[in-house]
Amino acid sequence: MLYKRRIENPDSVSNFSPPVFEDSLRIAQRLEDMERDAYERGFHQGRRAGLEMAEKEAALIISRLEDLIAQFIAFREEIERDLKPKILELSVSIARKIIMKEIEADPEIVLRLTEEAIKRIERQGQLKIKINPLLKDLFEKASPGLLRLHQDIVIDMDPSMPAYGAEIVSETQVITTDIDEQLKTLIKDIAERL
Repeated sequence: MLYKRRIENPDSVSNFSPPVFEDSLRIAQRLEDMERDAYERGFHQGRRAGLEMAEKEAALIISRLEDLIAQFIAFREEIERDLKPKILELSVSIARKIIMKEIEADPEIVLRLTEEAIKRIERQGQLKIKINPLLKDLFEKASPGLLRLHQDIVIDMDPSMPAYGAEIVSETQVITTDIDEQLKTLIKDIAERL
């Protein structure tokens, strides 16, 4: 049986357009472009995330380094604080030993120190020089030279005085030439400056 019906709306048939298929090269190019765009977006997002992570890690490392540096500085300052007095004490001890050996080798050093003190002291009225009895002979021999520096000098023997120094007493001043006393004064001055 043959179909004998007529098509009633011929206009709708003429409006039909078959699907257009792009050629395979265009499709491949488009797929490559989409793939490249996706790759670049992923790369940039990954790079940004990596940089943010690296910044956080760098900040943490910098913070740790700053802490280490601060600890190192504090440690160095603590060592300096602890060692300075010990170094000063050791230096003074060495200096004392050297000075004492020099005085033992040349006892007239005590006499020269005393003469220098007499020159510096206010020389009005009587001067009293206190010495250890061990220095008696030395000072008796030198008394004419001392009297040239000041006319009214009295030498007083005092066993409590050190054997390596004298004490010069005027009406207003006292000068000690004892090495130990001078070293103590020196230590005090240096310690105040530290």
